[in-house]
Amino acid sequence: LQQLPDQLREIVSHFCTSRSKSTNPPLSSSSVALPLKLPPNSPQMGWCSPSTPRQLLSTVALFAFGAGLLTYGAHLSYVHIEPQRERTLARDQFVRDYLRRKHDK
Repeated sequence: LQQLPDQLREIVSHFCTSRSKSTNPPLSSSSVALPLKLPPNSPQMGWCSPSTPRQLLSTVALFAFGAGLLTYGAHLSYVHIEPQRERTLARDQFVRDYLRRKHDK
């Protein structure tokens, strides 16, 4: 368990190429201490997503694919509304006719 923060720091530093100094004020004594403490002169992580053109391309491609799936699902839902509406109206009419025959004697 002691090695986990070091491993996480290595993984994150591998994938994040841009780093910047933190502008946040130091934590007060009443705040909760974080389990991951960096050495005094080490750079802290900055915004790193996407850090390369290839990652940007994959992000855009995955977003476009997800938007396409959402659009296709909305299209299928719209296409199947009218047949479903017809079935619902036919079922309502059947129930009305059944109740009318049963109770209008």
